[in-house]
Amino acid sequence: MRANKRRLGVLTAAVAMLLPVSGKAIASAGTDKKAPLGAPALTDEAVDLEAKMVDHLWYGQVQGVTFDSPEQLPGHVVGLHEGGDSALWSGVYLAGESFRYAVAKRSLAEARGQPAVSDAQAELAAAKARVDTLVWSAHRRINISANWDPEPADPSRSPLDGGLGGVVHGEAGAAFRECFPTGVPAWQQDQTPSPRSYTFGPMAWDDRGDPDGVISGTWYCDDASSRDVYAGTTFGLLEALDLVGPDDHQLQRLVGNDLMLMTDYLVRHGWSVVRPHTRVSTGGSENFVFPLFVINPEPRLNMTQAARHAAQVVGTAADQAKWEAAWHEELATQGPSLFPEALIAIEQPDTYYNFNLNHLTFYNTIREEQDAATRDLIERAFSVIDATTRDDINAHFEAITYALTGEAQRRDAAIQHLVDWMYYRSTSEQSITNSSRCGHDLACVPEKEVELDQATPAGTAEVSEPPAVQDLGTVTSPDTTLRAADPLPIKDRPRHQDFLWQRPPWQLDGGFNPNEREPGVDFLTPYWMLRYDTEVAPPPVAPLPPWAGPTTR
Repeated sequence: MRANKRRLGVLTAAVAMLLPVSGKAIASAGTDKKAPLGAPALTDEAVDLEAKMVDHLWYGQVQGVTFDSPEQLPGHVVGLHEGGDSALWSGVYLAGESFRYAVAKRSLAEARGQPAVSDAQAELAAAKARVDTLVWSAHRRINISANWDPEPADPSRSPLDGGLGGVVHGEAGAAFRECFPTGVPAWQQDQTPSPRSYTFGPMAWDDRGDPDGVISGTWYCDDASSRDVYAGTTFGLLEALDLVGPDDHQLQRLVGNDLMLMTDYLVRHGWSVVRPHTRVSTGGSENFVFPLFVINPEPRLNMTQAARHAAQVVGTAADQAKWEAAWHEELATQGPSLFPEALIAIEQPDTYYNFNLNHLTFYNTIREEQDAATRDLIERAFSVIDATTRDDINAHFEAITYALTGEAQRRDAAIQHLVDWMYYRSTSEQSITNSSRCGHDLACVPEKEVELDQATPAGTAEVSEPPAVQDLGTVTSPDTTLRAADPLPIKDRPRHQDFLWQRPPWQLDGGFNPNEREPGVDFLTPYWMLRYDTEVAPPPVAPLPPWAGPTTR
């Protein structure tokens, strides 16, 4: 759902205010003067956030953290949170660090003079170390399920609550959300308010080959895999495969094989996840058989395209033939449903986070496709999503669509919105209450109201769909919660403990705990992606196919 009618324009004054390239290691060499991303304000922010990531990486996984005081002193972490999204943000950060590696590699190649060479080498090494850590953590989360023993029968439970025990043994390829070694203190595990019922273990694992050292023993992992686990993981692994893999063939093989393994597991199980227990829950995602992608064309094409590309890079001739055939089968059976799936997606007012997943998976699927007709088919479906989100003031979406289209206005908007993010992140206001402005200096509408822009021969027609009437047991009443009619400026948005760009840009109110800190991946990944696409491999100008509507706002 889009809350704004406006389209992005070319930024002029805002970009012009950005300063020339700094002398810091991140921007010390090879920076194009036309790329304002090398400005000190932005590079300093990237340096600071990369340093802070030390406190956010636990066993190679990105976590939100709680400090012992509002000063948030390095090393004073006393709790972790948002672990359910760890696989998603770890994958997104892995993509960002892969872009960072490619930028540093170019800087080293173009360095002039010994100081510049030294700075570029240090930056390259730092990026590679982060990539290694994140890749090996993903490898563990993808493969440790092979050691997931069937749950024993429990006569005290009902048959549908695990009483029958496990009916299958775990298999490698079923990706977990996060894993922790047995015996770690409670504060090093996710501190969600209600303990999750889908933490399983102990599972044996030996991190032999992990650059962070061998951690032998047993682990507990959080299951309930969902689309975000696979969207983030494939996004990160594909970038590592293509940008870092050519310089590290061991990593390249590891990543390529894991991409094929994950997809093979899903295909063999009918695009479902099958677990070694017999639990059934009303939520669905914890059931012993969970039809994860059975009715989702876009994620299926993303996974198959990832395996197909991995086979082309590291696979045998048999692997390549297998995944080429699988791709064409999925394209034939799921391709016609891509467009309807996109139309359904833009009418879901309460699931803005889905647009983040759409951008990640469409980016993967489009980027790896060489056939012009097939690429056009996929792009036409993505253009439906883009028509709805392109004016949401979202640097993450703008960076991705710039990479796909080469349109300068998207690049410039993303840069400005990263600058705005820095102000948003620096605010000390613990609580934002925009709802008090409704009817005064802020236009607000019911939260579930959907407004459509539909092209007609007489011009664009606007049609409002009122909020759905909700059945509240014996009482039937409309939803009276409000949202901003248009996306709020980034500086006015409530602070969140995770990724800003997956939050509805029209959400009015919210607050944060001053002892808690989100990782900053929502700055770092679009920043490094933009650096890569402006300095290393600028995309050709190729706008998405036009989509006349309807779009939602």
